[in-house]
Amino acid sequence: MAAAFTLGLSVATARWFIYGADWLFDIPFIDSFAPASILAGLTNLTVFGYLWRPTITCQYRRLLK
Repeated sequence: MAAAFTLGLSVATARWFIYGADWLFDIPFIDSFAPASILAGLTNLTVFGYLWRPTITCQYRRLLK
């Protein structure tokens, strides 16, 4: 459930990357939407993995037993 919420937040995070691309490099919304969405998804999944690392590791070890 937390991972699904993380991916759902990628839409909001992508907006920050889109605004940054427009402000820094003058890239229009249409041209920056797909790369910003991918970058936001990867950013959010990285933060999720870092914060939930102990739980994920415990579940992975339990799965391998």
